[in-house]
Formats: sequence, C-alpha cells, structure tokens
Amino acid sequence: MSSDKRGGGSFVAGLLTGIAVGAGIAFLLAPQTGEEARDVLRAKVREASEQAGDLLEKGKTVIETARGTIDSSVEDEQEVAEREHEQTHA
Repeated sequence: MSSDKRGGGSFVAGLLTGIAVGAGIAFLLAPQTGEEARDVLRAKVREASEQAGDLLEKGKTVIETARGTIDSSVEDEQEVAEREHEQTHA
C-alpha cells in the first residue's frame, strides 16, 4: 500500500516538473517583455497548482471509494465464512 502512496506523489511531482519545464521553455521562447512573461508564468503556475489540487482531490475520492468497497467485500466474505463454519461444525 505504501507503494501506491509513493506512486501518486511521484505522479504529481512529475506532473509539476513537466509543467515547470514547459513553462520555462515557453518563457524563453515567448516574444514578451519580462513583466508580461512573469505575469503569464504566474498565471500558469496558479493554473497548474489548481489542477494538481483537483487531481489530488479526485485521487482521494477514488481511494476512499475503493477502500469502502474493499471493506464491504471483506465483511461480506467474513460473514459467509462464519456461516459456513457454523454449518459444518453444528
């Protein structure tokens, strides 16, 4: 389970790194003044941050849903096993 947590963090880190590199290249190639370029860069960083936050929230929702499904399935299987045990030992 710990590898799942690291995988999600690695994805977000990779995503943010990719965005930063892309923004840096665009910054260098853009025919804008320094102030205009900084404004664009700030907007892109803000947008990327919001998108990363959205992805994180969606990931948390998926994990919680999966956890609930797994917990419910385990409980159901335990009940079936207990009933079978009682029937075979009664």
